[in-house]
Amino acid sequence: MIPITLLSAFLVPFISALLLVPFVGRVALRKGWVDKPDGERKQHARPTPNVGGVAIAASVGVGLISLIMVGDILPFEGTPSTVIVVAGALIVLGTGFYDDVRGLGFKKKFFVQVVVASLLLHAGYRFEVANLPFMVADPYLQAFYSILLTMIWIVGILNAINFLDGLDGLATGVSIIAFACLAAIFGMQGDVGFAAIALLMIGALAAFLVYNFNPASIFMGDSGSLFLGYMLAICTLSLEDGVHANPMLALLVPVIVLGLPLLDTCLSIVRRLLARRSPFAPDRDHIHHRLSRLWSGRHAVLFLYGVALWFGVAAILMTLIDPPFGFAVAGITLVAAYIGVRSLGYLKLPRTNHSIQLSFDFPLGDTHLVEGNRNGVNGTGSEGQGPHEYSASEVNGDLVTERRESLEIES
Repeated sequence: MIPITLLSAFLVPFISALLLVPFVGRVALRKGWVDKPDGERKQHARPTPNVGGVAIAASVGVGLISLIMVGDILPFEGTPSTVIVVAGALIVLGTGFYDDVRGLGFKKKFFVQVVVASLLLHAGYRFEVANLPFMVADPYLQAFYSILLTMIWIVGILNAINFLDGLDGLATGVSIIAFACLAAIFGMQGDVGFAAIALLMIGALAAFLVYNFNPASIFMGDSGSLFLGYMLAICTLSLEDGVHANPMLALLVPVIVLGLPLLDTCLSIVRRLLARRSPFAPDRDHIHHRLSRLWSGRHAVLFLYGVALWFGVAAILMTLIDPPFGFAVAGITLVAAYIGVRSLGYLKLPRTNHSIQLSFDFPLGDTHLVEGNRNGVNGTGSEGQGPHEYSASEVNGDLVTERRESLEIES
């Protein structure tokens, strides 16, 4: 019975999304809920619906209802915690939808994210830190560190998926891979309920990818990226302590599962702070932007799918092997990630005379062709809003001359 239930957990939202996504797209076109190309950062060919997240969430909702009708498999019960979780999902979905349609400042979005993170904390979703080897014995300090780490995690994941939504199909495909790896881990733990939740997300996203892959006919928008981040936060915080006997490895597993979006987010925040800009200020220097200058948008996205899968498989392996080998897998994964970002021109510290230059130069020269919609640059997400969208680039048709951007710190 359980295999049939899990299969339905995938199929119901998949079929629902196949029907709902084009319907939402048509409504969005009539209402003017579209992302318009501007010839600079937003290089898709025509106005494109940007509220696909509504269809994703609705399809997941249909799947949830079907599972409730089939039997008692879901991890949620009719408790106040369930009400809080549903309310949080509606809040992030509504906030993202409002931002997609009318625009919302990053400070207000950040405030909403903190509120939602607080709600999940009250619902019991948090990292347990008491068993960590370096943790203090004071239970009040333990509670403080647990709350702080959980708040940072939830807000970070909400923004990480949002930041990643820069090429057609990228955030969708990477999220599918993350949920698939989480479903495998939940399955190995015997947690059928959360495995079903992950399969609901996979089904809805797989159907959405049909319309969102390059060239995309609809974007997920902030409504989609925030909803995906919210669901990923819930699933990662629901991994039991039994995911590994070693508490440090158990804490590292969700970090590795979401390694790609977290890596891109950390690089973005550090890059912007070093340049004395807001961490939320948009630019065209994400990992996917640099790769799309090397290859076509499709090839960049497919390559990043492989990177996300590599992170996910490493996380699964970490749950299956002894601590020394688990830490070895984590270490190799992080070293390989470091080598990868260095090869793209990040994190270079060349010494020049009496100064240290923190360089974020693109490694293959200063002039690159941007292929417009062929590269699948959709310009959606929080970084697709606002007037300062193109960093220090000069646009002349499809030719973009990238100027070297570096911060010199006098030693």
